[in-house]
Amino acid sequence: MGLFSEKGDARARAERAGIDVIGALAVGHMVDGGASVYLLVFPDRLELVSTGQMGFRTGAGRSVIALGDVSGAAVRDGLFRGILLIAVGGNTVEFSTGKAAAGHLCRVIEERLAAGPVENPLLRNLAELHAAGLLTDAEYEAKRAGLL
Repeated sequence: MGLFSEKGDARARAERAGIDVIGALAVGHMVDGGASVYLLVFPDRLELVSTGQMGFRTGAGRSVIALGDVSGAAVRDGLFRGILLIAVGGNTVEFSTGKAAAGHLCRVIEERLAAGPVENPLLRNLAELHAAGLLTDAEYEAKRAGLL
């Protein structure tokens, strides 16, 4: 694994760890306190997935950040690593990875932010069923909440 090979390696590493990366536009990897952490960039959201401490499942979990909540992304260069800074609701999420990977992840996030919100076809179909009278208000709200 070379210094600039991390862009493609992160996706393969995530798949080996059993993380579903289908539909992800970009995948990043970092190690934080002995735990592997992956950043998955989807068209409508960012997901931070931790596999937990080495040899344990302590700290394993998934956090989802809606792309609409992200106000920007930038890269800060470290000596050997790049640090991706993601601005979310007045806070900053830092993701330390290889310099090339940090730049790539930042570009993908910025492109998604510039493209605007992604329309979910399932939500559109659900709204059409509700408008046609095939779903009650309660059914519509319950299904919509499940999709969001």
